[in-house]
Amino acid sequence: MNRLKRLQTLNAHSNIYSDSLFNTYQVEKTMKSSEQTQSRKLYATGVPRSAIAKQLGVSRNAVNRWTGDMQVPKKPCPVCQESFRPNRTNQRYCSNKCSNQRDYQSRKPKPPPKRECAECDRIFQSRNDERQLYCSKQCRDKVRNHLNYQKRKAQKE
Repeated sequence: MNRLKRLQTLNAHSNIYSDSLFNTYQVEKTMKSSEQTQSRKLYATGVPRSAIAKQLGVSRNAVNRWTGDMQVPKKPCPVCQESFRPNRTNQRYCSNKCSNQRDYQSRKPKPPPKRECAECDRIFQSRNDERQLYCSKQCRDKVRNHLNYQKRKAQKE
């Protein structure tokens, strides 16, 4: 008899316990489904999975499970303008060829800007020095000679 009572009380407690577990599971399930749809929407716009996990306050593994079957959206290559599906969310170029071409363009020396000569007001492009003020040696020498003449004149007086 004692054993039968114990079994009945355990059975009653287990029903209550299982009902409360079921209710919490249902709440968590609805929260997860809303987080799942939100994470899928964010991932479709190109947001990285780690950023989605931080934003929603869930683990990266959960976001990976929810977005695992999705493909990263296509985006245009800045060099050739061809649309491509990146392998990673931070991939910029469609191929190594475009990446190398962009690197080459950024390293390529830019021509110096065109300037106006301080002596004759002629527009020129300096060959190798950004500080070049005169278009030619003749203009430079004219200015130097004039400055030297003024210095000598000031010393005589």
